[in-house]
Amino acid sequence: MDIIRKIPKPIIPPNFKKVIIPKSPIKISRPNINLPKLPQSLQKNIFLTFIIAFIILVVMGSLIYRSLTKEIATTGGIIKEGIIGQPQYINPVLSFSNDINKPDRVLEYLIYPSLFRLDKTGNLSNELVDSYTVGDNGKEYLFKLKSDIKWDDNTPLTIDDIIFTLQTIQNPAYNSPISSALKGVSITRVDDSILKLNLNSSYSPFLSNLTFGILPKHIWQNLEPSAFLLSEANLKPIGAGKFKYKSIQKKKDGNIASITIEKNPNYFGEKPNIENFTLVFYSKEEEMIQDFKQNNLQAITQLKAPLSDSSRYQLNVMNIPQSFGIIFNIKDPLLSNKEIRQSISNVINRQPIINDILQNQATLINGPLTPFNQYYVPTDIAFDIEKVKKTLDDANWKDIDGDGIREKDNKKAEFTILVANGNKVDEVTKTLQAQIREIGIQMNIELVSFADLSANQIRDRSYQALFLGLGLNIYPDPYIYWHSSQITSPGLNLSQYTNINTDGYLETARTNTDINVITSSLQQFQQQITSDVPAIFIYSPKYLYYTNPIIKNITVSIGNSSVDRYASISEWSVKTKRVFK
Repeated sequence: MDIIRKIPKPIIPPNFKKVIIPKSPIKISRPNINLPKLPQSLQKNIFLTFIIAFIILVVMGSLIYRSLTKEIATTGGIIKEGIIGQPQYINPVLSFSNDINKPDRVLEYLIYPSLFRLDKTGNLSNELVDSYTVGDNGKEYLFKLKSDIKWDDNTPLTIDDIIFTLQTIQNPAYNSPISSALKGVSITRVDDSILKLNLNSSYSPFLSNLTFGILPKHIWQNLEPSAFLLSEANLKPIGAGKFKYKSIQKKKDGNIASITIEKNPNYFGEKPNIENFTLVFYSKEEEMIQDFKQNNLQAITQLKAPLSDSSRYQLNVMNIPQSFGIIFNIKDPLLSNKEIRQSISNVINRQPIINDILQNQATLINGPLTPFNQYYVPTDIAFDIEKVKKTLDDANWKDIDGDGIREKDNKKAEFTILVANGNKVDEVTKTLQAQIREIGIQMNIELVSFADLSANQIRDRSYQALFLGLGLNIYPDPYIYWHSSQITSPGLNLSQYTNINTDGYLETARTNTDINVITSSLQQFQQQITSDVPAIFIYSPKYLYYTNPIIKNITVSIGNSSVDRYASISEWSVKTKRVFK
């Protein structure tokens, strides 16, 4: 039973008085103590001492903190890169080119996975391939593929996607620029994870040709060749690479202003730190450079000349095995004379061209392979003007009419070189012209567009000489430029050079699996070309990639093409944090 207790009221005594609290506070007097006042100068000194001590403590604390910690990349941020041109086919079957830095190739590289990639040191590394074996004397390749990979639309990536891509490249109806890489290759699906490729004959550089992207079969399989070119997926691709398509921005005139791709969270390899990567398209280099200097862009490339104030930017230099020089048509009546070609070779002074015109952004070369190719052998070429003049005199090439140009059998030592428009090539060829003129040979210069040159004179071999760049992979196959089977179009033996020994060296190098045999064959090939002088090799341009210092951990050193500047892109960052060591 609950008990309710009644609390009694308090009893107030009759003599109790209320205490009244005053409304104003009670003042308490304190003793009057007079402290001496410090001089103003001393007060200032004490204050400054305090500030200096505080700053020292902050600096020391910062230094101690930095000594105990390290800066590491963290995820997030955006990079905007400027590039000249417009995208058309972000499609690995169509985008490959001879290292023309096309926007298509850049985006294709970042969006689509491939069987193999070059790493940041120029070595071949696996991407979609888990492991592989080579058999039948280099004619059979078995590839075990990685599993549990998905396309950006969450569809599984399978061996059928790879087979579809290879067969599409081989199909002449699609006119793929890389079809020759798979010519005569037989494709077999062994099981869900094993792919077999058989070659008609051993081809030692074969693996280095398998760096193109793989297409999703379910997106492309029902498109005829004509529709293949027009598909929306060429500009809004479905890939499975480190980045995936996000958005496209167009200008009022219909041109594409930019394409943004974003980090692919489902990428099966090392994921990038960069959250978004935007490629901004320009028609004029000047506008692109201006935007870069105003920090509207964080990266630019494809410049005609190095930036003057490079101290404000980070210059990343990559070496690509390209060689620029004079290619003689040795079927020309004048240039069929070896003493003429040899004399021109021995009078060219390459170093001023490298130093003064190219501003040291090129590497001196004097042979068909560059220092950035495997199997390169350095070659010394004598530079002796007086000896060259005597050689020509002995061969009865003399300036009879006193016009400064030598003659022989009523034929002048004069020829025309076709020069494709490009970075500094007009200045380079004018310098070469002056050097060659010193020995009484006249080289006339005719500038032409590369498109016109390729479509007309190169196809018809209607030229005396060319000033061009030739590109090879790090693992070289010079067969395409120097074997006698390639002297007519579409072959690329532009000098129309034939030598049975050279043919043998090239055939042995590309069809052998013994590294010692390959090395020996390519060494002899280089020596033979140097002796026969079907061309004069002058320089290999360095690839310049300018970035804002905000981008960290960029590593570029060597690559097959300009897109290999992204080989280390998973390590790049624009945001960092400090952690204890």
